[in-house]
Amino acid sequence: MGYDFVTAAGNAKALNFASGIGALLSTLSGSVLWTYGLLMGFAMVIGAYFGSRMAIRHGASYVKPLYLIVTTLLIGKQVYELLFK
Repeated sequence: MGYDFVTAAGNAKALNFASGIGALLSTLSGSVLWTYGLLMGFAMVIGAYFGSRMAIRHGASYVKPLYLIVTTLLIGKQVYELLFK
């Protein structure tokens, strides 16, 4: 996109801050389903733990194709839902 590292990092910080404010406002408005949120958070931590162990064990030659496959499937799902639902 043409940004240098410092500009890109600054933009990311601003967007993360705005996302945090949105999450805080959602939480304060009472629209958070805590049971689901805590279960999803727990699953994310477990997945990150095992995913990072697998990435370290198998290396980039395993992770890169897996990343491309998952990304392609998610894009395909979005396009399918946009066009056919």
